[in-house]
Amino acid sequence: MSLNELENLVQGDGPGETSSRPIVVVIDDDPIIRASLEKVLKDKYEVRLCADGIEGTRVVDVNVSCVILDVRMPTHDGFWVCKHLRNRVPDVPIIFHSAYQDVKDPYEIINEFHPFGYVVKGDTLAMLLALVASAVKHSERLQETRRTVDRLRDARNRIRDVQEHLSKVSGSPRESERPKK
Repeated sequence: MSLNELENLVQGDGPGETSSRPIVVVIDDDPIIRASLEKVLKDKYEVRLCADGIEGTRVVDVNVSCVILDVRMPTHDGFWVCKHLRNRVPDVPIIFHSAYQDVKDPYEIINEFHPFGYVVKGDTLAMLLALVASAVKHSERLQETRRTVDRLRDARNRIRDVQEHLSKVSGSPRESERPKK
């Protein structure tokens, strides 16, 4: 592995990431909705389209910044998909996008599934786009926080290694190993 490949891997640009743009996954059984959302999102985001919940659960991974999820779909509804996505990628922001607001009480949905947002199909497109932008920013902050925590853990481990090395070289016990007075 070259130094550049190693740096890219550490910085999160490793294999599997094909785009520097945030990834938004649209899971909806309606081809017109999928095509419409792709058209309005593709200038800012890499858009991945899924026609059903099974495909959606396969496509969503840790690199996804936001999921727009239809509630009512054949075979597996959006709630089923949401549960499976939460098991695989717990922190991915999910926006429910549905024409059937009477399927479940919106407060029940929010309390049970903790979506990033809930947008009724037919509401203003601007509202959905603003919610997607907010979800992507949220996702980016989470990823940056994880990278920072990983760097801090790595630094802590390197400090411990240096302390152990110094205690072996000097022959004196580490501070934590010294008898207490």
